[in-house]
Amino acid sequence: MVMANWVVCLALCGGEAALPEGVIARVDGQDITLDAYKNYLLRLVGKDRLQHFIDELLVEKKSKELGIAVTAEETAQKVDEEMQRQVEGFFKGDVAKLKEQLAQRGMTIEEYRAQRTPAMRFELLLERCVTQSRVVDDQKVQERFEADYGKGGVSYDLRHVLVAIRAQGKAPDAESEAAARTKAERILRELRDGVDFAEMVNLYSDDTHTKKMGGRIPKYRAGMYGDEFDAAVSALTEQSPLSGIVKSTRGFHIVQLLGKKTTALETVKDELRKMLVAEKPTAKERYDYTEALRKAATIVK
Repeated sequence: MVMANWVVCLALCGGEAALPEGVIARVDGQDITLDAYKNYLLRLVGKDRLQHFIDELLVEKKSKELGIAVTAEETAQKVDEEMQRQVEGFFKGDVAKLKEQLAQRGMTIEEYRAQRTPAMRFELLLERCVTQSRVVDDQKVQERFEADYGKGGVSYDLRHVLVAIRAQGKAPDAESEAAARTKAERILRELRDGVDFAEMVNLYSDDTHTKKMGGRIPKYRAGMYGDEFDAAVSALTEQSPLSGIVKSTRGFHIVQLLGKKTTALETVKDELRKMLVAEKPTAKERYDYTEALRKAATIVK
């Protein structure tokens, strides 16, 4: 379908309206027919795109069964959004540079838009088929609940100082580890003596990402730094918000609890279910869906 539409685009977008039907070009009086060009493309690329073409047919059929439609306006908007992302991402907002690159490939921006339209329509149809067919059970709701609100609905607002350990090959350097622990112990003593935590982060932390935020760990979840770290976090309380020295594969941490919140599943269950039903399909969901359509179809190659 993509190849056929691209070939038709050549005929329609190339300003060859005066040519006879079925002829897409004329070279020194010799007609190049659409069928001849299709055969040429088949010899050139073989059946490399056949499976994708079959997937498009299967999704098209399934979308009709489900009563799913995509309008030309929706498709055009998505194509424009994709082109805008390309312009912003690769050409620093300069549309002229995109046009220049397309010109080097012998294509106008209008022809490129026409070429991308069938593929974008397919993506929209597939997304809507996946979304409409998606089953959200209690297990999926529970998994999202713990991902968003923490295990058991308990979320922590934390910050830390990290003293990294240098590695020698795959194993930690023993001398570096001893020095790092000594440094972490000194930092901990100063913190217990009342030195500002953010100041210690700024002076000593080797975690460049959290250092920019005063040591704050955005969206901390169990498993981020290992079991010992998680156990230390679980032991922190409002009355005792500062940990001891906590070792992870990255080095030695000192963790401070800034806040702790418990959310009951029942209060957010319906919201999470709606979110899971409506969210954009992942690449795995799209692949699994098309794979299921293939298995259910009778395909002879």
